[in-house]
This record gives sequence, structure tokens and C-alpha cells, in this order.
Amino acid sequence: MRVSSFFSKVLFGLMLGFVSVTSLFAAPPTGNSALQFTAGQVCTRTTPISTITDNLTMQCWVKWNGGGVGTIFYNGNGSFNGYGLCVNGSNQIGLLCGGVTNPFSTTTLALNTWQHLALVRNAGTWSLYVNGVVTTLASVSNPNVPAAPLDAVLSFNGLIDEVSFFNTALSPANILAYKDVPISAGHPNFGNLVAYYQLNEGTGQTAGSGTSLDLQLGLTAGAEASDPTWVVSDVPLVPTIGEWGMIALTAILLYAGYHYISRRKTAVTVA
Repeated sequence: MRVSSFFSKVLFGLMLGFVSVTSLFAAPPTGNSALQFTAGQVCTRTTPISTITDNLTMQCWVKWNGGGVGTIFYNGNGSFNGYGLCVNGSNQIGLLCGGVTNPFSTTTLALNTWQHLALVRNAGTWSLYVNGVVTTLASVSNPNVPAAPLDAVLSFNGLIDEVSFFNTALSPANILAYKDVPISAGHPNFGNLVAYYQLNEGTGQTAGSGTSLDLQLGLTAGAEASDPTWVVSDVPLVPTIGEWGMIALTAILLYAGYHYISRRKTAVTVA
């Protein structure tokens, strides 16, 4: 009876350990989902995220699939007004100011690799940051005020996650320090956060920002071919405090299961 009980508890302990390890490693502690785009798939709005044209920051994580030319994150109409991030036929990341100019950096997008992009305008000068490293773009005349009718806000051949817009120019130090963590009240510029699309919904026709600035998947409110696809995100963010807590709990459960099995094994051996 004692041996039977021992093996039952060993089995329970092994199951506990398996569940603990699975919960720890099966999914990255970095966010629930992202959006995957192919040609013609978009996220849209009927009004701009903001109408400011200076002292601003646009950020996102992207994972390019080699799909070629296109806008990445845009505020306005790419032919007439507004501004945003784009990629050209040489895979260079650049700035698009609709109706004004389109300067590119010499930095190219890496294939099938997550990269953090930040576009900043500070006192009339544009700068592009790739993984927290600055690439200065040629100064351009003031962009035209973003206005309807809008182009797609998000449209990119690949994955996009953690999209944000600030009504201030983030400092180089803050871009580098906070690019790897979800935006929270602890961010030094949290009060300047206009829109934040974590893209963690995982389903549905809306990408929420926590404000009235939600994005619509596709060209209409219904499901259609122009909708990007919700996918599990593996963007390399650092876990939040809550996620670290879950990791710690998993580790404790795993250790407790191992410790219990060890003690029971010793007790049976002695008996």
C-alpha cells in the first residue's frame, strides 16, 4: 500500500512538474499577440491619430518577411499630408511625408528578425532609431497637417507589434531604455502617450488603444481579405512584474514537486 501510494504521488509530482515547465516555456512572457500583414492587408482609421507636426514620436516593433516597398506606420495620407515610417525597394527604412518629401536612411530592415523602430521629430529635425540606435535623416520642410482621407495606419509585409504614438520627442536615452518593455505608467513620458496599440486582442476586427483612437482591421468593419491575421507574438520584450511573478510561481511549484518526490522516495527507502 505504501509503495502504491508512493508511485501515485510520484506520478502526481511528475504531472505537476510537466505542467509547470509547459507554462514556463510554451509561450513567451512578452505579450499575447501581434498582427501579420501581407500585400493589401491594412489597419485603418477615418481620422488621424494626431494633427501635430512637430515634437512627436512614433514607435513599433516589426518583423519583415521580405515583401518589399510599403508604409509601416503612418499618420495621414501618404500622397498629400501626414508622416510615417516606410521601406523602399532597397529595403531601406525611411520617412514618408505625404506631398513633401521621402528621405531614407542607409539602414536596412533585417529579414525575419524583430526590430524596434522609432521615428522622432524634435524642433523641426527628424531622426530614425533602429533598435535604439539613431540614424539621422535629412531635415525636410514641415510636413502637411495629417488629414482625411487617410491611408492605412498599419500596412507592412510582415509582423507588427507594440505600436505607440507620443506627442513629444522621446530622448535617445528613453527610447533605448524602454524599447524592450511594455509601456506603463512607469515610462517617463507616459503623460505624453497619445495612442498605444499593444495588439494583444488576438481576435476580432478592432485593435484597441485604450482611447477613442482604435484601429479597424481591413478596409471595412467586416471580415475580408484586407484584414491582417492575428498571430501569437514572439516579440523580444522583457517580462513585466506580473509576468515575472508567474515565472517565479511556476519555478516554486516545480521545486515543490521535486522536493516532495525526493522526501517520499527517502521515506519509502528507509521503511
